[in-house]
Amino acid sequence: VADAATTMNAYLLTFRGQPALAADRFADGGLALPARWPAMRGSAAACHVQALVLAGRLAEATRLADRYYAEAVRRGQPVEVAVVGHARGLCAMWAGRPAEALPALREARALVDEHTPFPVRVFVSCEYAVCVATLGRPDEAYRELDRGLAGIPDDLGLRDRVEFSQIRALAHSGRLAYAADLADRLADRYLDAARLTTAVECAYFQVRLRPSTRGAARLRAAARQCDSPLFDLFADHADALAAADAPALCEVADGFAGRGYLGLAYEAAAAVTGGGRAGRDAERRLADLARRSAGPYPPWAGGPAADPLTPREREVCELAASGLTNAAIAQALNISVRTVTNLLERAYHKLGIHRRRQLPAALSRSLIPVIRE
Repeated sequence: VADAATTMNAYLLTFRGQPALAADRFADGGLALPARWPAMRGSAAACHVQALVLAGRLAEATRLADRYYAEAVRRGQPVEVAVVGHARGLCAMWAGRPAEALPALREARALVDEHTPFPVRVFVSCEYAVCVATLGRPDEAYRELDRGLAGIPDDLGLRDRVEFSQIRALAHSGRLAYAADLADRLADRYLDAARLTTAVECAYFQVRLRPSTRGAARLRAAARQCDSPLFDLFADHADALAAADAPALCEVADGFAGRGYLGLAYEAAAAVTGGGRAGRDAERRLADLARRSAGPYPPWAGGPAADPLTPREREVCELAASGLTNAAIAQALNISVRTVTNLLERAYHKLGIHRRRQLPAALSRSLIPVIRE
């Protein structure tokens, strides 16, 4: 019971908006890794790593995850190896290196069993699914998430974690409008439940897909209730996106890069549009970040101007790609069937396709940014 209590207290601090405090309590001995129960020891170690990641201390988190992993391997405890290995993959994902994250997440997924705490099993499955979606395998991601969702009772908050992973997978497959709408609603649910850390993550993801002053304000308000400097940087990024503030975006990119979050740094720099000094600075940053990070970069990383479709065209195309008829799309969006037909025809021309069944692949391809050398 004591081992479980230690781990749950660590997760409570981390996900209720105090990841920096959780990290400090691990450092000063207020929270200690359980000694007797391998699954709980691994879970507490993974929470320590995640607290550091969410507090903006990625380099420290990565070193610690490697150390915890080596110790778990020496002890020969598969469940502990699985959970701490997942933390290693999580660090690589936050660093913008999904290809490096995949082996660790794949191993973690293979090693989890009935001895792994059920919530941790869900976390492992979700992050693996998002990783493979990031690497261009959305169908595999959807199957993984569907299996996970089928095993979670309807009244558990863990279903929201799977839903957030589904939203991320949708966005990585090019369905940005749909993902942004779902993330908007989920962020409000997290806030209503006072799950501040996950609310910040979800609200930040939503505003990256669809920048707005409303979304930026919601994120800023949530970040102020937390103790993470990283969340303040998220809010700065959202404000800069909403205002299309090129100098601020460059400053945010430098902030992320200095902390090791290279994928987010690339996104911020890539959102800079236009010429002038800010444009030249952004180009220089992008070239440097492309050398330092492995990519691939998410479909929205090129900024709004990278999308050849208008927001309405993309929305109609995403619904059509989901299998809806023109009449059903018209009803869902409260527009005429003729308008739907015209929007699809214009989108087909822009995407270089001729048939409805070509839409899913074309939507994804249309948002892959050109990597600047």
